[in-house]
Amino acid sequence: MNSCRGNMFGILGLAVLLAAQSHAQSGGTVNFANNSSCKVLNAQTGNPVTTNDNVRAALYWGPPGAGTLVQVGASVQVGVPLPGLFAGGTRTSGIGTPGGSSGQFQVRAWGGGFSSYEEAERIPGVLIGQSAILQGATGNPEASPPTPPASLVAHGLQSFALVAVPPAPPVITGPIQLQGGQFQFTVNSAPGRWVEVQASPDLSHWTTLASFINIPGTMPWSTPATNTSRCFYRLRQLP
Repeated sequence: MNSCRGNMFGILGLAVLLAAQSHAQSGGTVNFANNSSCKVLNAQTGNPVTTNDNVRAALYWGPPGAGTLVQVGASVQVGVPLPGLFAGGTRTSGIGTPGGSSGQFQVRAWGGGFSSYEEAERIPGVLIGQSAILQGATGNPEASPPTPPASLVAHGLQSFALVAVPPAPPVITGPIQLQGGQFQFTVNSAPGRWVEVQASPDLSHWTTLASFINIPGTMPWSTPATNTSRCFYRLRQLP
């Protein structure tokens, strides 16, 4: 009888401990939305983003001092309920920011129908943008009385614009090798971009050897060997 009672008390004690730990590890809350004074803009047009632009926004969070922010909750469409606006409801931060404590927040937005900001920012031409990093206290639903979700606008959220991801700079890949009196290497750049090949004997004085449209994006290139003891090559991407 005593043994059973002891086990029951042990189970109850464990439940209380787990409940206390769960309470201690809950995050704070923020209201993931903007208002008519804080719009997401398309830098190419200067206009607020509409639903036709197929732009999504997500909330990113990190504890104070964190160098990396992580996405909190699902993304939402920009342009709802009005152009330039988004409404994502209440979001709960990670356990590094308990309710009522201070955290870091940022809104990131992207176009192109990609699943995440990180995916979109790797694709040239896709529109991306982000707000400044905001710092402020979160709401605390477990307080007595509970405090409501904190407003991003109150933390300093302002309008920001989306710009196109620039194409990656051209690079030389593979070894620069001498075959048949020709220096050979591979040119890699964004497909369809103008690329200029330059050479220099001393890294100070550069001569343009050729300029061409790299239609496939990856292509072999060769140039006659020079009589100099050494030669350096570089690529430039033209507008």
